[in-house]
Amino acid sequence: MRISGSHRNGFIGADTKRLFKVAIFIILFASSMIADSRAGVTLTEVLANEPGKYVYLEWVEVYNNSYTDADISGWFLIEGGDTNSIPEGSLIPPKTFAVLSRHPISNDTSEMSFERYWGDSSGVWGDSPDENYPLFQVKMTLKNSDGSVILFNGVDSISGFTWHSDAGDGISFEKQDVDGPDLLSNWAVSSSPDGNTPGRGPGGTIIIKPTEFDIELEPEVVFLKKEQSVNIKLSVPEDYKLTLILYDINGKRLRTIFDEDSDPPEEYTFDCRDGGGKMLKGGIYIIYAMVEGSHSKELKKLLVVAGG
Repeated sequence: MRISGSHRNGFIGADTKRLFKVAIFIILFASSMIADSRAGVTLTEVLANEPGKYVYLEWVEVYNNSYTDADISGWFLIEGGDTNSIPEGSLIPPKTFAVLSRHPISNDTSEMSFERYWGDSSGVWGDSPDENYPLFQVKMTLKNSDGSVILFNGVDSISGFTWHSDAGDGISFEKQDVDGPDLLSNWAVSSSPDGNTPGRGPGGTIIIKPTEFDIELEPEVVFLKKEQSVNIKLSVPEDYKLTLILYDINGKRLRTIFDEDSDPPEEYTFDCRDGGGKMLKGGIYIIYAMVEGSHSKELKKLLVVAGG
């Protein structure tokens, strides 16, 4: 973190020191909370009716839409009246699909498993180019029709899907927009010729997202007796619209900083004023940024104002 400015003679008063320490704590704590809130692990595909005569081949696909690893160890897959734990070591890399399978691997060549049906039938997962996504064993007994699954992290319901009809033998239900809500209207029977697309996303094609979107504040802590503005450095994908909004720590909207259809600048100077033109008072603020195009994404940054 870069901090600029000081009181006269380089001395920072006791009140400012206390505010500074509190601000640092809030930045570290809230930044981790914001990162967690962006870490969107979501259900994306459900195969409830196994293909052909085979049994124990139900599976559920999930997607880590964040830019960091998602550890879902100890989470739960709730289906019907059963709550099934996800095992330790269930780590999903960024922007990656993973499969939770009832019977992932079998050493018995006469017994069908996920790896034998959807992999290379070697008895080992990850040893062929098509086996390029994580596979975890989770207990489940999915109903062909009138079933439901919920991904639960022990505190909150993360994602869920309910179906009322049978998709067909070996045919899955797929979430059409992996960034969209868990509404029934956002799910459909798989359109893939194979009837399902484990580890590959809707229709076998991973949706392209604005991966280049980022913002930086310089500085993140502003001493108004010295500094009167903040440089917002922007990295925005081409052909995406940018919106910047200022909120106070309680979520009250104070000002729309930037909301234009023109190409966003690489750097924007924020004058630390609210919507009425008044200089911000000392406190914690949130700069909310969103880009919209073929998809949308949002980020939040904390701004600490000392003095004023």
